[in-house]
Amino acid sequence: MNDIQFKLVKRQGDFVCHHHDDTVEVCLVIDGQKEIEFRDG
Repeated sequence: MNDIQFKLVKRQGDFVCHHHDDTVEVCLVIDGQKEIEFRDG
């Protein structure tokens, strides 16, 4: 859709954040909950 990729991922456990200079990432939780901790607090 207009050069935007949608990806579906099923995951459990910790996920180490990574960075992309040319994209924006969105996290949508369908079931359960997600805790996000920022490095700068």
